[in-house]
Amino acid sequence: MKVQIIAAILVGIACAVFAAPSVDTSILKVFETKESANIIISFKHANTASIRRSARTLNFTDRTQRIQYLYDNLKKHADETQGNVLGLLSNHQTACSIRVRQIWITNEVSIKNANKGLVEELLKRDEILQIAEEKIIPLSKPTSTVVHPEGYQPKADEAWGIVTIDAPAVWATGNKGQGVV
Repeated sequence: MKVQIIAAILVGIACAVFAAPSVDTSILKVFETKESANIIISFKHANTASIRRSARTLNFTDRTQRIQYLYDNLKKHADETQGNVLGLLSNHQTACSIRVRQIWITNEVSIKNANKGLVEELLKRDEILQIAEEKIIPLSKPTSTVVHPEGYQPKADEAWGIVTIDAPAVWATGNKGQGVV
């Protein structure tokens, strides 16, 4: 009997450990050097894929109806799964300088300027799957691939791409495209 009780306790502890939200280790490093961080909270039971899948199987008369269906259902689902956390965050919003943004399309919440105390409080919430630091990925600067022939100066009223398709060489032969249609 004692063995069964101990086994039940160990199983309960193991379930609690595995059910606890996980924190991205980089967020802990941020709090060693800064007072606040921008974080993204992911929720258990996100289930956004099934909502998107159901939109593909239903027949809508037009694109607008499909988009409205997706918005309504994804927003409703986010409100239901995030409700308790958003309530907690609204209390912190008035006391701290955090900015909260609900990302209903992926069932996540973005928090700007979250402090370590807030993250520790969020870790106690059962509905949270993961808390991670926001990642900013810079865009690559575009490079110009247009190579103008030596000495060519585009005219101010000339449409883009004229040189790319080598229209000036065609025009030099006397063909200006007139009478084609």
